[in-house]
Amino acid sequence: MTSAEPVSKVQETTLMICILQVDGMRFAIDANCVCEVLGDTMPRPVPLAPGYIHGILSYRGDILTALSLRKLLGSKAIASKGCVLVLTDQETDERFGIVVDSVAGLMTLSRNAIEPNPGSLDPQSTFLFNGLYRTDSGLVVRLNPHHLKPLQIANAGLFDPTPIATAGWAQ
Repeated sequence: MTSAEPVSKVQETTLMICILQVDGMRFAIDANCVCEVLGDTMPRPVPLAPGYIHGILSYRGDILTALSLRKLLGSKAIASKGCVLVLTDQETDERFGIVVDSVAGLMTLSRNAIEPNPGSLDPQSTFLFNGLYRTDSGLVVRLNPHHLKPLQIANAGLFDPTPIATAGWAQ
């Protein structure tokens, strides 16, 4: 047995998650999907975009769409800047951002620690979440990174596509 084998077995049985906070709630996303956390970033608004689109931002030569997790969850928008997580869909290599209030850090959990979504969730939550973790500091809801892609959100037809008035634009 080589020294690499035990590490490999640990990686097979554990999962590294990134803990996010939005409106006092804690969420998790697989850390392998997170490219970078951009603190105190304010994406530029996009006129006539659906309310869940926080804006666009320049990232390493690309223009990314940034979704507002607050708006997707039905929470009120806040004026302060949040953190933008740059995510990559590992299947398509598509990058996009999600705006959250803060990032609380990383946590390693057993892959078996995930529990299924409760059956009482509304359709939007069922679409966004794919389970939960019970931790020493409380429940953490797991986000489905594949469903957070802007096109997936738009195609789901579950979220209000009504644009939010953008300050400074003629009505």
